[in-house]
Amino acid sequence: MSNFLVIVPSRGNSQEAKERFHHGVQFAKRVRRQKPSKQFEAGWVSVATFPRMNGSLCPLIFDEQRGDWVLVSGTWFHKEGWGSGKEQQLLRRLQQVGPEIVAQELEGFFGLVFGDSRRKKVSVVTDIIGSCHVFERIAPEFSAISGSSLILAGLSEVHLDPVACQEFLCTGVMYEDRTFYKEVRKLTPASVLSYYDGKKKEGCAYWHAKDLVPESLDGNEALEIVSQNLLRVVKTIGKIFPKPVCDLTGGYDSRSVVAAFLSAKVPFQTTVTGSPDSGDVKVSKAISDKFELPHWPMSAGHLSTFDDLKQILWLTDGEYDIIEYAKIFQVHRALMNRYDVSVNGSFGEVARGYWWELLFPNPAEVGKLNGDLIARKRYTVQMYDENLFDQPQRLDLCNHFGEVIERTNAGLWNFPKSFQMDHAYLRMRMQRWQGRIASCTNQIWPCLSPFMFRSILEPLLQIRVSFRRRNQFMSSLISCLQPELGNMPLEHGWPAVPFTLNTAYKFWPLPVYFGEKVLKRIREKCEFLQPKSTELSSIASQRLNLLKENTLKNLLIPSQMDVGNILDRGALKRFIQASKEEYFPFEKQWANVVTLELTLNQLKQARCGVNI
Repeated sequence: MSNFLVIVPSRGNSQEAKERFHHGVQFAKRVRRQKPSKQFEAGWVSVATFPRMNGSLCPLIFDEQRGDWVLVSGTWFHKEGWGSGKEQQLLRRLQQVGPEIVAQELEGFFGLVFGDSRRKKVSVVTDIIGSCHVFERIAPEFSAISGSSLILAGLSEVHLDPVACQEFLCTGVMYEDRTFYKEVRKLTPASVLSYYDGKKKEGCAYWHAKDLVPESLDGNEALEIVSQNLLRVVKTIGKIFPKPVCDLTGGYDSRSVVAAFLSAKVPFQTTVTGSPDSGDVKVSKAISDKFELPHWPMSAGHLSTFDDLKQILWLTDGEYDIIEYAKIFQVHRALMNRYDVSVNGSFGEVARGYWWELLFPNPAEVGKLNGDLIARKRYTVQMYDENLFDQPQRLDLCNHFGEVIERTNAGLWNFPKSFQMDHAYLRMRMQRWQGRIASCTNQIWPCLSPFMFRSILEPLLQIRVSFRRRNQFMSSLISCLQPELGNMPLEHGWPAVPFTLNTAYKFWPLPVYFGEKVLKRIREKCEFLQPKSTELSSIASQRLNLLKENTLKNLLIPSQMDVGNILDRGALKRFIQASKEEYFPFEKQWANVVTLELTLNQLKQARCGVNI
């Protein structure tokens, strides 16, 4: 199922809550331009569900005798091998043992909502990383839960959260539980949360990273556990989704997924996006030819018009750069009617010690992670104009993200720094960035990554640092599953096999690759060494083309812009004026400003009854 709205009224306010529910459904219809697939109303709860763009849905499942019900957004799997499409069986299991136990039995990318009629209680279960986004809005008259922050914002008046908006406008991502609106919060990962009598009454975490034992798995044991679990997972995916398509690029992560599908003998096809001369496309074609895989290479897509952007804003809630997501949307729209599910290698970077280079020389050292360093090197690297923000509300983003990292890793400071890095990366970057992309795509059709499954992610986090560094584990996994695939070159020319004395000669492109990276950094620091180009970048071309459209010109009038309520109007005017020039240093920030302003504009129109 694509999305949902659940409202739990407080005692004595059922009529007010029902009115808010109907208002929310009408708002969603205006934004999504589609009717709910099902609606249900009782004195203690009101529920509406909405289908995906490809028409697929997980229906709202009822027990007619008891009055209980369940809905699940995303793609879920039970440890016994059943999953999406078996919601009736899931409902019986919830009735038998309750959501706290069921939460321990599920894995995948999901947000589950269970209605207990006897207790008049609604329980929500989030996946272990919180990648499938679920939001809440708590008001005196009701509690509302939805997979869309925009729908919850449409229930009644909202106020902008200046911290969240500044995070988004400068980096394109919001963190912790923040949304654009003070009244709407994202639910915490790995949690079972309960609502009744209009209030959020109970909440508990069913999974804790601190329960894992870092450095406890050596190479052979880790390979055995991960490979067996990966094979089991892809077999289950193939059973539930008979026509999967796997991303296949020039890197390790997608190749490991393809290796698992090949070894499990699960039928699948592959796809890649890029120009014909790109490394990803060349490598994926070589692999598909070698293994005789049905393969669908796709171009990056055409430039979108502003009207195109307006039509797909509801997929993102405005929480992802709409110009960038338009390119992703074009790919998935082409795939959604040919296949059942999109499978990718996200989270595979955990197996490769992602960002551990910042922990040199000893990632396994025990001690508090330097949050300020990580913030400076990884979370504030995008160019942004801080003068857009009034001085009293302006954040020092390095300090801010350093504090976010500290809060995220609270209780883990006696663990290895590598483990703290992994945990912060999962709970921040993968939850709020990758999870936002996946939650957008989930509005189109099912998508998932095997590496985010609990049975695979847990052992990955416990493998010894020495075996995860320098891609050793991932290359060993690929070679273990499919030796021929491991010997084929990656995008940069060396193979996906472990580096040993016997294989060293195959890695001759490695020093060339790192030499080119060093030279590129030198050029970036020395402007006079940079090659001069008379051609505009594709990003700049997109911006200038969009700015020719009257609808966007009318949206970006600084004195009338809603986003200006939390910005310095004078700085905003200068920013918008500068963005009309060919060379503009804040391309990404400009796209974020356009995205947020369009979101606020459509929110205002839909609340006034306008179909958008």
